[in-house]
Amino acid sequence: AYPNLKKTDDLTRAASGMPLDEYRERTVWAELALRRIMNVALETRDEDLRAYFASVRADYIRTERVRVSQIFIPPKTDGPEGVAGPEAWEDAERQIGEAHALLVRGEDFGQVARAYGSGGGLSRFMRRGDLLRELEEPAFSIRKPGSITNPIKSPLGWHLLLADAKAERSESTLDEARDEVRIGY
Repeated sequence: AYPNLKKTDDLTRAASGMPLDEYRERTVWAELALRRIMNVALETRDEDLRAYFASVRADYIRTERVRVSQIFIPPKTDGPEGVAGPEAWEDAERQIGEAHALLVRGEDFGQVARAYGSGGGLSRFMRRGDLLRELEEPAFSIRKPGSITNPIKSPLGWHLLLADAKAERSESTLDEARDEVRIGY
């Protein structure tokens, strides 16, 4: 499966002058012996692991997060400079208002996103600082999953956010993160 590795293996065996079976047996035994030595050397005492975890505890704090989906309607740009005029912004605002009205009536978010805007695929957990400044506070102020924000204007266009889920700030304990901490130790 690995032609270059096999070539190296064959060249090493040929250079040592031993038959292929003997070379492979010695290689396997050497690898097993090395693994045993490494396992003994890498065994960690619980108090060492606790001290190390205390020094890196901040890495195991998950900040408040919200998973959002988005409908984004940018104003259409006209002209050689690619700058949107007032009419384009008004049109984008009208479209986001129509999309918002459909969502308030209970229409499916994905269908409205496909019909009105570029978006709908942003559904992932976001931390504070991951979103545009204009979107952050509305996204994090949503209390109930499935809630939709009012239309939000940003320098890029108009947005509607659907909060799929919210996760509060949390910390992992050593027991929860033991395997990962042991690898980093």
